[in-house]
Amino acid sequence: MRTVIGKQSKFFFIKFIHFYINRDFKSAIDLYQQCLTLNPGEAQTFAALGFAHHQLGEIKEALNYYHKAHFINNDDAMIE
Repeated sequence: MRTVIGKQSKFFFIKFIHFYINRDFKSAIDLYQQCLTLNPGEAQTFAALGFAHHQLGEIKEALNYYHKAHFINNDDAMIE
C-alpha cells in the first residue's frame, strides 16, 4: 500500500508542476480535490487549494480553504 501511495504522490506532484507552469489552476483544483479524498486532513492541500482559488480571483473560496488549513495546522509558517 505504501508503494502505491508513494507512486500516486509522485504522479500528483508532477501534475501540479505542469498545472502551475501552465497556470491551469482549475485543473490543479480538481487534482487537489482528489488528493483530499486520499488524505482528507492534509493542511498543505487545503492551503494549495486556497492559493489556486486565489489565483483565479475566487477570494471567498480561497479564504475558506486558507482557514481550513490554518485550523488543521496553525503552527505551519506556510499556512499563516
